[in-house]
Amino acid sequence: MNQVLSAVTGACLAVRKDVYLEVGGLCEDFQVAYNDVDFCLKVKKAGYHNVYCAHAELYHYESKTRGDDSKNLEKSKTL
Repeated sequence: MNQVLSAVTGACLAVRKDVYLEVGGLCEDFQVAYNDVDFCLKVKKAGYHNVYCAHAELYHYESKTRGDDSKNLEKSKTL
């Protein structure tokens, strides 16, 4: 069942460009983690919905591009 949520993972975000620009995009203060949550909360505050589509099939291979945050001191500083 589709649901309206407070936030979804950034790896699965799809948003219109005008909405992205309206809310100020992703916050650069959160370069590694939490920028997706911050963005979704800004979208919600602007009066839009974050919708989880139950029948979408996605594959998220986070470690393929990010690596292990706990082993990378520079990335860990932003968590």
